[in-house]
Amino acid sequence: MTDKRGIVISTPLIATKEIFQIDAEPLDPHELRYWLLFWDKLNFPLFEGFHIDPGDDGQFLESVGILQRHQISANLTISSDDKPEESFQYHFLSAYRELDAAEPGVWSLATGERSITLDEEELDSHRGVLVRLHRALPVPEEDVPLEDVLSFKEKRRDELLALRCQLEAMYQRIRAAPDGPLAINSELTAADKALSDYLKVAKGSWIRKWVPTSIDAELQILPGINSAVTAFAAGLPLFQALATGASTYLSISAGKSLRDQQRHNGVPWRYVARYHNELFHWR
Repeated sequence: MTDKRGIVISTPLIATKEIFQIDAEPLDPHELRYWLLFWDKLNFPLFEGFHIDPGDDGQFLESVGILQRHQISANLTISSDDKPEESFQYHFLSAYRELDAAEPGVWSLATGERSITLDEEELDSHRGVLVRLHRALPVPEEDVPLEDVLSFKEKRRDELLALRCQLEAMYQRIRAAPDGPLAINSELTAADKALSDYLKVAKGSWIRKWVPTSIDAELQILPGINSAVTAFAAGLPLFQALATGASTYLSISAGKSLRDQQRHNGVPWRYVARYHNELFHWR
């Protein structure tokens, strides 16, 4: 498996059976800075029937080779009777599935409050593991220049890569380890160190404006593991990020998977980011 990772992104919108609402901003600036930190390439798919310009930030990232626009190759059966929210979600998931099939173990999906919202019927509640970093990841504020974010990423790549790899390693240990809780506790200790190392380099950087961010990462797993994770989750230790001075923690529990997704490659199938109102002004 390559150490390169990509994430499929969308404009801020809600696309469910009840509502279809697109934000005026093509790419959310907070999410864009988060994606840039932890992924090597971003893909903002082209949607049939929807012309969405990536905006100035997106055009800049296209020019430096980070942002791609995937054109769906599948013959999608969308009729004139389909609602726009169903059509958009279908195109978006088709783009992810095509990218995942072409490069297994590389691509994840960005969903949530400032990306696309998926219908519950697309999800399977019995085959997922959720790792939650609550207020544990500072991300550059939305007005921090993208060039500064890319420069920080280049200089601190080792710490960023270590944190991302540790999250993935936690999933693989859950799937493979015979010692269950002992293995997970060991991985949480390693995640504690990776998070602490990231906080240190963020605090010591020239970027002075950071936003506390909560991250959910979900992995599709084999049947039967979900219930074991649920039973064990109550006894897990909490990670306390004292460097932020906020109430933060890392936890693991049962999660959801994308229905009909067959791959079990140890890479989270989706990430959800949530931003908090206050700023860190580190000096």
